[in-house]
Amino acid sequence: MTVVHRRWSLLAAVVVTIIAASASATTMRRASVEELARASDAVVRGRVVSVSAERRAVNGRDGIYTTVRVAVDAWWVGGGAEAVNFVVHGGQVGDDIARVHGQATFTAGERVVVFLFRGGDVLWPTGMCQGKWRIRDGEAWSATDPSAVGGQGGLMSTVPEAMSVTRLRERVRAAAGARR
Repeated sequence: MTVVHRRWSLLAAVVVTIIAASASATTMRRASVEELARASDAVVRGRVVSVSAERRAVNGRDGIYTTVRVAVDAWWVGGGAEAVNFVVHGGQVGDDIARVHGQATFTAGERVVVFLFRGGDVLWPTGMCQGKWRIRDGEAWSATDPSAVGGQGGLMSTVPEAMSVTRLRERVRAAAGARR
């Protein structure tokens, strides 16, 4: 399977999940660390420095979107500036709240590893909540941990995955290197 085909397969799964968000329950196939890494244009470890929601158009679609800025400690895949901005669906603007089940939420100050893909003009978390791993005490926790996705539990029927940050980095780099 080519890199492009794998990336489009994961992105198609994300689109199906977004469409299914209008149902009373959302289910999502858990992607492995390797699948996330191969489908990502960038993977960074850092600290969330700002979270800002606004009503705007992103890639030609109007809605409420949240821009997240992460101060980068390390680029595991890709490379670039000392900070990276990306967008997630939903957020709160005044009294208007838009929630997308399965979408990761971010809080200023939290330490994270974020898998990102380029969709149109912006970066997005790969696999929605699966593209966010929260770092606590040298451990990285997948977004299946309800606290890592802003309390939106029940997304997947499996136990949250956890491993050392060092092991996560090794797996990401090995998978990303294999795709080239």
